[in-house]
Amino acid sequence: MLMEKESGNGSSKIFLEHSFSQLSLLLAKTAIGTHTPAMVTDPFRTVQPALFQVMVALKDDYQHAWTLDEMAAILDISKFQLAHLFKEKIGVSPYSWLQLYRLVRAQKLLMQTNRTITDIAYDCGFSSIGSFNQLFKRLYGFSPRIFRQESSK
Repeated sequence: MLMEKESGNGSSKIFLEHSFSQLSLLLAKTAIGTHTPAMVTDPFRTVQPALFQVMVALKDDYQHAWTLDEMAAILDISKFQLAHLFKEKIGVSPYSWLQLYRLVRAQKLLMQTNRTITDIAYDCGFSSIGSFNQLFKRLYGFSPRIFRQESSK
């Protein structure tokens, strides 16, 4: 990084920004089943109060089919400003954060209920069972059905 600083190349900044996003996903992936349904947002209350306000709204109505315009309206800013600010400060897009939160909620339901996976997917705000299964498998490496089987052991 020191050599790069001397050369004036900004690739380390890009690397670090990308690394924070990857770290968020890695934490979500490796902590499977250990999340609380609340997902920790309190540190943002003082550090990023505007984004905290958006997170609270998303958590309170996570089943809603949110648009970026609706999220931005919470802060009375443009959807482009919100997307940029959220990605810069949180490390992932607002929609990605919402999807991760939905997965956290789904994990709890998969572990603690006998409801069908389809019901859980729709109840957690996913638009289809296919998108839920695909995202779950992409993030965790196995399907919700396998997760449920393994967590019940």
